[in-house]
Amino acid sequence: MLSLLQQMARRGGIMSDEGLARYEQMKKRYEEEHSIKCPHCGYDYTEDIDFLQDLITYHGEDGPVKRECGECSKEFYVQEIVDRTYEVGKGISVEGEIHE
Repeated sequence: MLSLLQQMARRGGIMSDEGLARYEQMKKRYEEEHSIKCPHCGYDYTEDIDFLQDLITYHGEDGPVKRECGECSKEFYVQEIVDRTYEVGKGISVEGEIHE
C-alpha cells in the first residue's frame, strides 16, 4: 500500500519511481537509526513516552540504562548518544534565524 506522500507524488507527477525509491530508502534508514527496539524480540519503544522519559539527558552522561522489555521480559541496555550540530552566520534576521 502506498503512503499518502507516495500517492500525491505519483498523481501530481512530482516524483519519479526512482525518486520514490530513494525516498523510501532514506525513510527506512532514518527510522532504523532513530528507533529503540528490544534486541531480543524487536518490540519498538520509539514512541513510548513513559519508556523514553528517563532516558533523555542534557549531555547523555548517564551511561547505559538497564531496561526490561515489557513484551518478552528480557533485559537490555539503552544509551543516549547526544549529537549536536551548529549553525553559524554573520547576523540574525527579524524572524530570529541566522544568516550569512
